[in-house]
Amino acid sequence: MITKRNNKIGIIEIYGHHVFVHTLGTIALNSGLDVTIFVTQAIYDELKPLFGKHLEEIIWVIKGEHESDWRFLKRIQTIINSEIDLLFINTIQGKRIIYFYLFRPRIKTIAAAGRISEWFGNRYRLKGFTSLRRFMHHNYTHFLIQKIINRYEAIIVHTSKAHNYALTNGYTKKMILLPFSLYKGETLIRANDSRVKFLVTGSINTRSRDHLGLLAAFE
Repeated sequence: MITKRNNKIGIIEIYGHHVFVHTLGTIALNSGLDVTIFVTQAIYDELKPLFGKHLEEIIWVIKGEHESDWRFLKRIQTIINSEIDLLFINTIQGKRIIYFYLFRPRIKTIAAAGRISEWFGNRYRLKGFTSLRRFMHHNYTHFLIQKIINRYEAIIVHTSKAHNYALTNGYTKKMILLPFSLYKGETLIRANDSRVKFLVTGSINTRSRDHLGLLAAFE
């Protein structure tokens, strides 16, 4: 998919998943490709220690302090159409889905489908929501995602389960299976005592989380 004919790679991230930006950027740099990354200032600050000495090998286009997400996408679309051969969109979810529905670069584009259940398997629903906002978000997200998927050359998934889930739900275009993060050759830090410490990302909720699986681990 990535070849010397597509030697100028662009990566967009305005949501917050900076680790996979590093994964994509590192793969592209190691392939000898030119990399331009379009991000917010906060995401750039998180990426600096990850890229380390390779930071200066990348062209950075950073969202302005008072620039909205939509204005940023409109601004960089011009850059992308004239200077980028292949574009990766790292996160399409939440309220920003409508921005990416309106965002239409004229080059080959690949999107990372992190929330695979939001991309496939959803249905329009009228019941089961705790608020009007959730009702509206679910249904317009489902509508827009179906339109967006057809524009992209391929999607990226992070697990075999996600790959199979997309196939089961009728996706027929190319899929790229990539890990979310790269092993950097670091040695595992051993504990100084017998206590086991857990770090749980996200939150334990009654909706959209596998909180039962987490609690079972402590039984």
